[in-house]
Amino acid sequence: GEEAAYNFGNLYYENERKENSALRYIESVEETEDKSIRHKNYHNLGNLFMDKKDYANAVEAYKNALRNNPTDEETRYNLALAKKMREKEQQQNQEEDF
Repeated sequence: GEEAAYNFGNLYYENERKENSALRYIESVEETEDKSIRHKNYHNLGNLFMDKKDYANAVEAYKNALRNNPTDEETRYNLALAKKMREKEQQQNQEEDF
């Protein structure tokens, strides 16, 4: 069930097997209507993407987390940070093009 998939996600995350972890989180989210579980999964997924410096996907994950729990300040903070990093990255890419 989703609880197991969520726990698997955490287990994989601890083991640095991040690709598998991300897939487990997604699997867990798709199986549940429970907003708190969905929120946690998307939040953790956002953290995974941040670790990989994949800021665009991190932004999307944190947005999805907030859709399931709009009151989480940590998620809100992480979203702002992810957006900032994404913009910085885009600026650097533009500078390289010149």
